[in-house]
Amino acid sequence: MIEVVSTDKKNLVFLDDENVKKAKRWHKREDLITIGVVTYSQNFLLKTLINCFKAQTSENWKMVILHDGPMDGDLYSSLVTDQYLSDERVLLLTTDYRYNDYGHSLRNIIIKKYLNSEWLLLTNGDNYYTPNFIENMENEIEKNKDISMVAYPCILQRPDETKEELRINFVNQPGIRVGYIDMGQFIVRKEFAKEFKLNPTAIADGEFCVQCANSIKKKGKKIYRTYSIDFIHNN
Repeated sequence: MIEVVSTDKKNLVFLDDENVKKAKRWHKREDLITIGVVTYSQNFLLKTLINCFKAQTSENWKMVILHDGPMDGDLYSSLVTDQYLSDERVLLLTTDYRYNDYGHSLRNIIIKKYLNSEWLLLTNGDNYYTPNFIENMENEIEKNKDISMVAYPCILQRPDETKEELRINFVNQPGIRVGYIDMGQFIVRKEFAKEFKLNPTAIADGEFCVQCANSIKKKGKKIYRTYSIDFIHNN
């Protein structure tokens, strides 16, 4: 069992004393991009996501992971023992009960309480990014001071129903409309992310992206689409 040492307001749980101290240091960091991760009992997949960011060619990021409900003690112990949480940029918290609403409530918590970087990436614990993803995002952001969203294509992984042992990979272009863009398929400036809340009753998570994009256009800022495939969406 994991001992609850402290709680943030009424719905976030710090898993040990060191995590409480680490959270305070994490908030003081001034990294360019905050990576907000929502997960639920994703063992090796979550570890792969953490590793792909620890392997980034740019260190200008920090990550907060929210686990939806109490975390299995064995999973937490393995994350600690195997040094997945040793990086000062990686912060793990859980909620004291499971929301079970496609991660939207947890994403709202991230935006409200943990987004203090200039840019935000929201993603899930079973996704992967190439090691030069952050560096590529930095390069795109620097092209124009008015760029307020960067969207990029991804490789989708879906099972082949006729061959269970195989998976079909294909590229999806980042269309900025519901049903065509995934939550992990764009980064957005903090000021636009904080304008909106995700709808906990909606299955599709593209609505948040569309809201941000509409606000960006209304205020005369720019949206940039890349052609580099740096994101693997693990369905």
